[in-house]
Formats: sequence, C-alpha cells, structure tokens
Amino acid sequence: MVERFYAELKQQAKGTITVDAFQALKLLNQGKLFTTPRERGTLFEFETGLRVHPVKGRKTKTDRGLPHFSYYPKEASPLKGTSNMVEWSDKLKVFIRAFEHIQKFQIETWGEPAVYIFPAKMQKLFLVKTPSGNFVLKFLVEIEETFPYSFAYLCNGCLGLEFTVSSQPTPIKKIMLAQVGIPIFQAKAQFPKWIPLPDAIETDQAFDRVAEEVQRTYEQRNYRLQGRFVNEPSILPKYQEKYNTLKKYEDQVDNLKKQLTALTSETETKEQLSKELDEQLKKYQGQNRYYQQLKDDSIALKDCIEKLTKTKAVLEKNAKDLTLANNQLKEENNQLKRTNQKLQRQIELPLSDQIRVKTAGFLKRIFKNW
Repeated sequence: MVERFYAELKQQAKGTITVDAFQALKLLNQGKLFTTPRERGTLFEFETGLRVHPVKGRKTKTDRGLPHFSYYPKEASPLKGTSNMVEWSDKLKVFIRAFEHIQKFQIETWGEPAVYIFPAKMQKLFLVKTPSGNFVLKFLVEIEETFPYSFAYLCNGCLGLEFTVSSQPTPIKKIMLAQVGIPIFQAKAQFPKWIPLPDAIETDQAFDRVAEEVQRTYEQRNYRLQGRFVNEPSILPKYQEKYNTLKKYEDQVDNLKKQLTALTSETETKEQLSKELDEQLKKYQGQNRYYQQLKDDSIALKDCIEKLTKTKAVLEKNAKDLTLANNQLKEENNQLKRTNQKLQRQIELPLSDQIRVKTAGFLKRIFKNW
C-alpha cells in the first residue's frame, strides 16, 4: 500500500485542487467530501489518477502515524515498491502550506535586484504533462503582476517554484519545462531563526501555526526566496512584444534614474561646496569686521593719545605755575614769619628800649635822607 501526503480533490464547482491529508480529514469531518463508496470518491492520487482516501495513521515503532492518503483495499497499485516522485519532509510540507495562499513574495538571485511576485493563482504540486513524461512542480505560479513589470512577460506569465529541501530537478525536467515555456526557480527553503520548527509536526494546528508564520514572514516582511533559475525557456510569441516594450521602457527609466542620481549627487556636491564657501565667506567677513574694529580702535586710541598729550602739556604748565606760586607763597610766608618775629621781639623789649630803638631808627632815616 503506497502512502501519500497529497492528493487531487475534484469538485464540480471549484474544479480540481490539491489538498494535503490534514486538509482532507478536516473536509471529511465537515461533510464536504465523500470517500465511500469508492465510486463516489473525489480524491485522486495525482501520479496515477487512482482514487484514494485520507487515513489518520497509527503510531508504531517505525511509523510516526501521520495522516496520509491510501489506496482502497484490494486495489493494485502501479507504484508499489517504487519511490515517491517527490521527496517529502516536514520542512517542505510547511513551505507548501505557507505558500499555498500567499499574496506576494520576493525572489532573488545572486548579484541581481529582488523581484516582487504577485500571484494570480498558486497551484501546488502541479503535474505538467509533456511528450517525455509527467513532471511535478511544487508550485506553478500563475503571475498576475511583477515588479519590474517586464519580468512577468519574461517568464511567460508563469513561474515554476521548487525548494532545495527536496531533490534537485532532473535535467530532462528542466529541458521539457523550458520547452513548454515554464521557467524553474530553485529556491532555498530558509526558515527564519525566530520560527522554531518542531522535530515532528503531528497535528494540523501545529502545522498551521508554523506555516502561517512562514507565510507572514515572506509576505509582509522583507524576507526573500533566494536561489537561481535552473532553466532558460524562450519567451513565447504572445509575450515577446509586451516584454520588449516594457523592458525598453524600464531600461529607459533605469537610465533616467541613474542620470537623476548622478545629477542629484552633483547638486548635493555643489550645494555642499556652496555651503562651505558661504561658511568661509562668513568667516572672512567676521575677520574683516574684527580687523576693521581694530583699525577703528587704533584711530580712536591715537586721538585719545593726542588729547592726553595736550592734557599732559597743560597739566605740566599748570604744575610749573603752581610750583612758582608755591615758592612765592613760601617766600611771602617766610617774610611774614620774620616780620612776626621782629614784632614779637619789639613787644618783649621794655618801653625805654622801644623808644631808643625808635629814635635810633628815626635818626638813621634822617641822616640817610640828609
């Protein structure tokens, strides 16, 4: 009995979609799909087209007991004893659940700008039928829009998305998908460090919780699928003209942006130089004002010195006059002192001596005049 984790659900209203075993069991419990009798079953194994039904699984020493799809009893399986077309791991299952309903994401190749992808439809585990065989893509992304815009037409409106947690695409797969115009982007399924991946995801709730955080990270944060294109399909004729037109326009825009960046840089350089010259001019103007003030202060100081010199001359003359006047006063004071001393002596003489002195003086004047 071959066990699978994914199957095709064929619905009259919505067409064919791919569901995992967790989703199928939930739909079964809600009464939205039938598995019995076998003829009414709507779940099909996508590699063989045989009907399958979801099984909860039972834990054993060698089996984790995870949900899976199983063929109906006594039905011969053409895949019995063969390996799966796709190598499954919990990490790959989480990425498939996370990108199943993603609204936008980015892809990035080494040395190239990131490209925004806006899907119109994410078809998981899409089976591509070619003359050389059938090939399963983890996702066939039907592109609604990209940025740059021309990228959508470069990819022929679609993108094959693979993850490196599974086996690498075979050379024949790359060639055949390129022939039908499907480019394959091999991305690294990189878990952000803050998202813990349990050793085993055994419940749909845990599965959803981890997948939603991965979806949120790649959809809303600046997290990118990093990888490379492993084939180079030719642009289909119906996309060629649109691609050429948009590519030419984008190249012109890029060229104008480069010119604008160069002009902006040149303008910023000139503005910076102008600013530096203005600052230097202000510095020189300040120095000029300083030196002019020194000159004005020097002239004022010279005038002040001249006034002080004149004042000094006047003061020196006045000092000389004061000295002469002081000497004269001293002389007059000395004269007064002598006169005072003389008068004092006369006062102290007896009356007869005073008369004799006066008489002597009188006679001296007479004889002098005679």
